[in-house]
Order: sequence, then C-alpha cells, then structure tokens
Amino acid sequence: LLLKIFKNYKNINKTILLYFVFLIPAIFIADNYDINELRKQISFNLSGPLSLVLTISYFYKYNFTKELFDSFFKGILSSFCYLLVIMLNNLTKLSSDYFALYKSASSFGLTGGFSPNQISASIGFVCLVIFIYVMTRKTNLKEKVILISLFISGICLTFLTFSRGGTFMFLLSAFLFYLLLPKRKSGMKSIIFFALFLTIGIYGFNKVNEYSYGAVSNRFSSIDSTGRFEYVIQDL
Repeated sequence: LLLKIFKNYKNINKTILLYFVFLIPAIFIADNYDINELRKQISFNLSGPLSLVLTISYFYKYNFTKELFDSFFKGILSSFCYLLVIMLNNLTKLSSDYFALYKSASSFGLTGGFSPNQISASIGFVCLVIFIYVMTRKTNLKEKVILISLFISGICLTFLTFSRGGTFMFLLSAFLFYLLLPKRKSGMKSIIFFALFLTIGIYGFNKVNEYSYGAVSNRFSSIDSTGRFEYVIQDL
C-alpha cells in the first residue's frame, strides 16, 4: 500500500495531506503525560486520521471497475456474514433483563468486547455497499432475498449496539448516493427500491425497539454526546 502511494506521489490529493499535517502540532502541545501515556494518546487520536489519509491517497483517481467492485462485494459479504454469526451468538447469551436495565451509551453486549462504534460503522458500511449493489446491478429474486435479508439483519444488530454512528452514516451516505445517481438509473425502479429499504429500516427499528423494551428509541432520540462535546470544549 505504502509503495504504491509513494510510487504515485504526484497524484496524491494534497488537500487530505494538509488535513493530516494540521493535526500533527497537537502532539507537541499535549502536556501532563508521561511517555507511555503520550504514545497511547497519539495512537488513539491519530490512527483514524492516518488510516483515512492512506485510504484516500491509495484510491484517489483509482479506476474502480465493475469487475473489481463485484470481487470486493463478494469478499466483504463473507466477512459480514461471519460478523453477523458472532453477534447473533452473543445476543443469545445476554440475560433477559439486559436491555431492560440498559441506561445509555454504546453497548459491548453484542460486539464480543470490540468497540461498538467500530462494529456499528463496519455494519453501516456493508449495508451501504448492499444498498448500492441492489440499486445498480441486475439481480434475480433469490439474490434480492439473500441481500435484503442480510441488510435487515445488519441494520437490526447495529441498532442493538446502541452506537448511532453506523446507522447515521448509512442513512446519509445512502441518501447522497441516491441523489447522485444518473437520471437514467434514478427512475421508478430505483424509487421503489429506495422506498423498500426505507420501509425495512423503519420496520426493523420498531421491532428491535420492542425487543429492547424501548432502549433503542431512547438511545437514538438522545442528543447526548456521551462526553465528546465536553472534551472538545475543554480543549479550546
């Protein structure tokens, strides 16, 4: 990955590099940390932006062909199915009063100890890819049933992580993708599929909310930043 980026350094998006460069000075103004704590803070706060920069640098002006997308789609679905099995298995191990006692913030109950925010974002991304695939590819009835079933499972399970990021990311990205569809592909068929996905999402939300004794609606209706906004204000 790095060799390919360096090889095509002239085509790298300079704006995204500037974004990362502006984050680096924060390393030097951090105080009250010993060397180990400083290392943890740098790793925690800059690993995400660094991954974003490397990803954009690699795929910038990348010729993403139909064949490559289909290969990527098959690969990501296999990983997605494995993740769903793990989460469903964890769901069966939760006590009957787990959701009744739930208070706030994201939950590790289904994620097997991994960050619910990361799991939610991953599921949201796969659901977006499924949405794009169904909207742009000719699929038979069997394929549609399988893909929509995976979509429903993913959406319902991401609700139960109580992490809002993945769901909101999917909704915004799917809506923007639909708006950017070429006119020849945004006809009645696309409108029907878009309405179908929206209906499935709303139905899934209501059923999962009932299953969780209303905990899902309480979480998603909350605008509490769970401390993030306070950290930002504190750093200003």
